[in-house]
Amino acid sequence: MKWCRKAADQNNATAQFYLGSCYFTGKGVPKDEAEAVKWTTLAASQNLALAKTFLPGIQKKVSKKNFTEGKKRAEEWLQQWNQSAARGEAKK
Repeated sequence: MKWCRKAADQNNATAQFYLGSCYFTGKGVPKDEAEAVKWTTLAASQNLALAKTFLPGIQKKVSKKNFTEGKKRAEEWLQQWNQSAARGEAKK
């Protein structure tokens, strides 16, 4: 899970999707619906087909509160990533 998280933090869409599905199921990490939405949203924002397909299913299964919180976290993460990239600090 350590390397998956590192890759997700470096904006790797596949790792973000995998991490999101782990948070959704509780596999290897504590189950966390908002984190599942966050990471799946980030992967979908990069046009990863699996994530784009999976996200509507997540929305139907999690609470509205957790879905909204996850989307908010994804937006905040993406803003930080873009700021880091603008400063030349983001790693790809």
